[in-house]
Amino acid sequence: GRHRWVIYTNEMNGKNTFWEVDGSMVPPEWHRWLHAMTDDPPTTHPPVARKFIWENHKFNLSGTPGQYVPYSTTRKKIQEWIPPTTASK
Repeated sequence: GRHRWVIYTNEMNGKNTFWEVDGSMVPPEWHRWLHAMTDDPPTTHPPVARKFIWENHKFNLSGTPGQYVPYSTTRKKIQEWIPPTTASK
């Protein structure tokens, strides 16, 4: 068919996904079929294993404590203001 869609599960990897569906919940092998890159679903034609494909599929962790945060390699352009300390009398 021309159109393909996802029916999300209510729970995935111990996480309740009923109201929190995300495109990253679709594993890479199903991404090819879903976007019509191939007509063969991975259930009938498993994808070839590649080094760059993760063993365990991961969700999008943006906005969670597990998100990727790069460290800064440049100096700050703005410094925080630190109020002067008053001598105790």
